[in-house]
Amino acid sequence: MSDEKMVTEEEQQLIDKILETAHKLFLSVGVRSITMDDLAKELGVSKKTIYQVISNKADLVKHCVQKEIEDKTVKMIGITNNSTDAIEEMLLIGAMVIESLNQFNANIIMELKKFYPKVWLLVEKHHSEFVLNNIKNNLLKGINEGLYRPEINVDIISKLYIGASQQLLEVSDYGGQTYNPSDIYLEFFSYHIRGIASPRGVGKLAIYKNKIKFSI
Repeated sequence: MSDEKMVTEEEQQLIDKILETAHKLFLSVGVRSITMDDLAKELGVSKKTIYQVISNKADLVKHCVQKEIEDKTVKMIGITNNSTDAIEEMLLIGAMVIESLNQFNANIIMELKKFYPKVWLLVEKHHSEFVLNNIKNNLLKGINEGLYRPEINVDIISKLYIGASQQLLEVSDYGGQTYNPSDIYLEFFSYHIRGIASPRGVGKLAIYKNKIKFSI
């Protein structure tokens, strides 16, 4: 599927259906385990039909990841625009990440890095640009609102958040002890938010965590 190629409405509907189905399969069992035959069977169409709009599996993986990034970007922008304050914004983003991880196959990151490195670069670019900027803005907002400690170094903390969150999710085995990715992120997130919150911010945490159903 070429990014420059014009597609008809019917073709776009087929593409959307293919990407939605492939995304579900990748999340459930991983990227490598799913073949184009599996996808065709799940869709109830022939492989020839899929290849009319998708060039190959690498193309499929790329567009699934791009769509996932686009969807998460839209959700994060919506959360930022509709949150009451920085604490609520960060908790809602954290809850969104937890929800995603609960549907997540832990092998996906390793598979993307090893077998689809160019696609993995899209994920890294998203984190190092959009997510990093989002965290920076949240930190600045929280400081201005008196909810985060005023002395924190926004540049350092935002980079620590990005680096640590990526590293934690890529490693699920710690000295022979295996942890669920969502549990790892939850502990990290709690460590992060409590480390930057001011006394007033900690009070907000107690209020919001029940509303957002986020146990920290």
